[in-house]
Amino acid sequence: MTLQPPRTVDELRELQELTGDDNGAQRVAWTETWERAREWLRGKVAETGAEESVDAAGNQWFTLRGASNRAVLVGGHIDSVP
Repeated sequence: MTLQPPRTVDELRELQELTGDDNGAQRVAWTETWERAREWLRGKVAETGAEESVDAAGNQWFTLRGASNRAVLVGGHIDSVP
């Protein structure tokens, strides 16, 4: 998978259009907007072939299997704080 900064910017703008307003990001955890953002992320990651799991706290985990047993862990947040 190649890094594509313009695609990243486009996707962030897409997420902003889906879940933002004049005050910025409005993805407070456990709200309808937050769930829309999670569905959006689920769709984006599904394009890679990654597998999704959700833990008891509601965290989404995506696993993209490769040719070796070595692992890279990347984390982030899709929610926002009011």
